[in-house]
Amino acid sequence: MRTGSYSFVPLEKIIWGVPAVEALPPEIEERGAARVFIVASGTLSRQTQVINQVADALGKRNVGRFDECREHAPLESVIECLSAARRASPDLLVTIGGGTVIDTAKIVQLGLTHNVRTIDDLLAFANKPTPGPSKIRS
Repeated sequence: MRTGSYSFVPLEKIIWGVPAVEALPPEIEERGAARVFIVASGTLSRQTQVINQVADALGKRNVGRFDECREHAPLESVIECLSAARRASPDLLVTIGGGTVIDTAKIVQLGLTHNVRTIDDLLAFANKPTPGPSKIRS
């Protein structure tokens, strides 16, 4: 059996009750981001104006969008998003949508950080042993 651990990135803030188009610009400003890539729900992108409104509010900071996330984040879809994000060279990913969008962006962030380009790269990274303690203490 493989063993390992994972440390979650701390959740800094949750905002609710404020439209994304209003909430995002000050958050992006606070982080000093100049290049923002949007990972969005296809439904929100194609059936509402929400994503276009957010993109417009970002102005020149908006460097791209991926709205083709597929349910349950299959690896092919994740790699497509990763490729689009890499071409855009963002310094911040923004997700707008549900769990599939969020899960896709999590893997995209990992892929950008660790130079993952293909499904094989991703699988190799996932199977890479993680350093751990040399012995367990009780």
